[in-house]
Amino acid sequence: MNQSYFINFWDHLKKKEEFHSLAIFRIGFGILMMVEISRFYLHGFIENLFVKQDFHFKYSYFQWVEAPSGINTYLLFLCIFISAFLVAVGLFYRIASILLFISYTYFFLIDEAYYNNHFYLIVIVSFLIIFVPLGKFWSLDCYLRKIPQKKNIEKFWLWVMRTPMTIVYVYGGIAKFDRDWINGTAPRILLSKANQGTFSEPLMRYEWTAHFYAWSGMLFDLFIPFAVLWKKTRIPAFAAAILFHLNNFYVFPIGVFPLLSL
Repeated sequence: MNQSYFINFWDHLKKKEEFHSLAIFRIGFGILMMVEISRFYLHGFIENLFVKQDFHFKYSYFQWVEAPSGINTYLLFLCIFISAFLVAVGLFYRIASILLFISYTYFFLIDEAYYNNHFYLIVIVSFLIIFVPLGKFWSLDCYLRKIPQKKNIEKFWLWVMRTPMTIVYVYGGIAKFDRDWINGTAPRILLSKANQGTFSEPLMRYEWTAHFYAWSGMLFDLFIPFAVLWKKTRIPAFAAAILFHLNNFYVFPIGVFPLLSL
């Protein structure tokens, strides 16, 4: 029985699927990385958090990572921006994806105090796209460099890209099994600060608001990956995801993570 299940699963992974979703993901991921780096520059993060800082907290096992100085800091972020652009358009894709992973991981490892969970997610995704053949469809490599364009791709690669985000959601849901979250204390504090001075601030004063956010957020994280994967619930689940992440994008200063999730 177990052997039969394994064989069926392996056959499923070898089946062909249209490439459109992964092509859209590659383009969207590259554009969002460009937006992220532009945001770092426009908000002065590069200057204030890196160029002007003489001391950085080191990650365990990565104490040897040294921050670049002066103009080299801007060159590092420019490298991330250019490699993200090349990934988006699919030009010199393999080299660009490797450069994106190395340069972004270098930025990530400079200072542990700047840790953000979606930075870590981007490191993982940028590593995976080195191996996923995303540059073989809807790419300049196919049109300019005459690399043969694929019409279909094995489902195995789809699952490679689905897995990290699924883990992020489910782990986020499990992490909310916390007394302060379930009883609404943590959401109440977060929401009251995040909505100060906005039109939704009065809504945050109601007792039920914090409980609604607490439970809806926990249930959303636990079930949304599977609801999106199941065809019968895909459309309403994705509609819920749009509302959820646009709300987070408006309320919380968490960068490109809501857009990356969508």
